[in-house]
Amino acid sequence: MTMKRVGILFIIAMFTLTILSNTEASANSKVTFPDVPNSLDGYDEIYYLVEKGVIHGFPEGVFKPKNLVTRGQAAIMVILAGGYEPLVVSTSSFDDIDIKRKPDLSGYVERAVSLGFFDSITNRKFNPDQPLTRGEMSKVLATALKLNIDQYASFESPFSDINTDNKYHKYINALYYNGLTVGAYGKYSPNDQLTREHFSMFVARAINEAFRLPVDVAGVHFPDESKYIGKVAATDNYLYVRSTPSTANKANIVGQVNKGHVFDAYSIEGDWIKVTYNNRYAYVSAQYLKFVDQNGNPLGSKLYSVVAADNVSVYVKNDENSNILGAFVNGAIIDVYGVTGDWYLTKVNNQPGYIKISQTSSQQVTEPTDLIGRATANSVRVRTAPTTSGEIIGELNRGDEVSVLSINGFWAKVLYNDKEGYVHKTYLKLLNQSGSPLNGRIIVLDPGHGGSDPGAVRLPYMEKTIVFSITNILKQKLEKDGAIVHLTRTSDTYQSLENRVKFAQDHYAEIFVSIHTNSAEDPAALGTETFYSVTANDNEKEDNALASSINSQIVKNANTVNRGVKRKDFYVIRHSVFPSVLVELAFLSNQNDRAKLTSPEYQEIFADSIYKGIVEYYQK
Repeated sequence: MTMKRVGILFIIAMFTLTILSNTEASANSKVTFPDVPNSLDGYDEIYYLVEKGVIHGFPEGVFKPKNLVTRGQAAIMVILAGGYEPLVVSTSSFDDIDIKRKPDLSGYVERAVSLGFFDSITNRKFNPDQPLTRGEMSKVLATALKLNIDQYASFESPFSDINTDNKYHKYINALYYNGLTVGAYGKYSPNDQLTREHFSMFVARAINEAFRLPVDVAGVHFPDESKYIGKVAATDNYLYVRSTPSTANKANIVGQVNKGHVFDAYSIEGDWIKVTYNNRYAYVSAQYLKFVDQNGNPLGSKLYSVVAADNVSVYVKNDENSNILGAFVNGAIIDVYGVTGDWYLTKVNNQPGYIKISQTSSQQVTEPTDLIGRATANSVRVRTAPTTSGEIIGELNRGDEVSVLSINGFWAKVLYNDKEGYVHKTYLKLLNQSGSPLNGRIIVLDPGHGGSDPGAVRLPYMEKTIVFSITNILKQKLEKDGAIVHLTRTSDTYQSLENRVKFAQDHYAEIFVSIHTNSAEDPAALGTETFYSVTANDNEKEDNALASSINSQIVKNANTVNRGVKRKDFYVIRHSVFPSVLVELAFLSNQNDRAKLTSPEYQEIFADSIYKGIVEYYQK
């Protein structure tokens, strides 16, 4: 019997179940179901089977796509689909099947179990009314449709929740490699139950190749390390990962990731990048990915340029045995974004790569700069090397300005008395001489609280949710002006105060803004206040300038009461040496302030005010 023939019998069997107790709707007229809208995943498959004349719905004119298929119904389907006859028995082998009340069911179940379509039963209970699971379905479907089960039995499972020890492993593999199932988010979910809609989709795939899913073949859909081209990071949340480079439907979605997730990349295919996900090839829209270095970090700003002393190969890793991305010819100017041991981090074809330092000239190319560094403290040392052990060649006092040639981490390479030197950028206010004042500035935003720490609460409103929303709006505004923005948390997660400070330091922050809402026992308390540290530090004047700019913008634009700029040793600002402030936007405990904090319109105003305050700070 052909697979197509078995598939048709199978679906007829399924809907024979309703005939056993109901008379189905007429098949002679065009049938449509109010509960099968075109937004339903199985819409095409269901109406395809309707047109084939093999399903007709229920007497009341509905399809009931979400009704579950039971084990008893599955037993009837299996026997009818396989062309078998039910056993005629006088005594049921199962205590939960009454042969007098349901003689037909008993015969089908007895035959299905005897043919091995169900697992062995030792407790004399078949559970005929229990919904069929996806695991059980795999065995029923694979055996009934006579799929080539043994051919794929030795393959690793394509699903993260199915290993070779799973009793349904080979049946699930048979469904997958025949294009009948893809699971969801990289999982098969064997304990989930099966609906009429899903069953229709399986059968439509079995009898019509147009509905088949892409089939993985070893060597084609599994990673080939010789094709590896680097790492890419997601730039947005809730990003779909797909098995094929198409958004035509949802059937090819195999997972979902959030911003910052790093993939291994294998090729660029039009608007898509082929990556690996759960150790398999997958596709993500290139629009929402950016190439990063081998540690998953963005390249950041160019440090300087060097000259190729020979034809220089660019490797995907800092390893001569790794894949080659491209090459620079002898004499080419090569931009350098970082240094790792004996390797420079550079770019070729807009992809990060590594070159041997020994293959470049030792003389770096100094290019014109429009970046000025203004000293924010007195006695700021200028050194011969980017380290505190470098020889001191001079000092800057507050207000002194130097041209900045490049920046690497916390060190700025500057032109001092016509000589190159290095200054710790914590003590420089970096000022662009053209374009946006924020372009290239590294700003760390700290949305307060998160996870198990909700902050101030006035149900249903929580501080952690409000400030996270405002911070993300602010981030977009800053990035639009070219700023490099990092968030201490990118979701509703708990971060310790120590981790927030360390995060800012690890990302070479130039300013730090912690965003909060206020609260008080007195509901009349209201207004905006912005804090900087009481503890004396070299940047306290910068702290005050930043706090004043932000506070005045919020008061003016959000029309809040001005509680002023104040000094208080909140942990995150006391332990940050770069300019740092903590903003209390308004009081969640006050009715008028709360209305603003929870209003999308005012959340935009709060974010825009902080943005304008930061711009004002850099323009002073």
